[in-house]
Amino acid sequence: MTFPEGEFDLVTALFFQSPVDFPRSSVLQRAAKVAKNGLLLIVEHASAAPWSWSPEAGYPTMHDTLASLELSSMSRVEVFVGTPERVANGPEGQTALVADNVIALMRK
Repeated sequence: MTFPEGEFDLVTALFFQSPVDFPRSSVLQRAAKVAKNGLLLIVEHASAAPWSWSPEAGYPTMHDTLASLELSSMSRVEVFVGTPERVANGPEGQTALVADNVIALMRK
């Protein structure tokens, strides 16, 4: 896995989830290091609507994702988290309340 050299003001990982196995934690750990002096913004599914491709999948809690980042090895990290809910609209007009994890990590 490669990342560009340098420091960045903003690195995003938006809905960086897949039913295919891949080294998600390793990629997010590397992204947290690339975001030095900037912001790493992670937005991920915390639940799914009943009509989704995998409503029974095990979605991470924000605490699971934070633990996978191994932040204890980094100094001066500020973390802001939340799990807002939103209404999702289905292909046949149905609606469901779903949640997303939002994690903003600032390395100083």
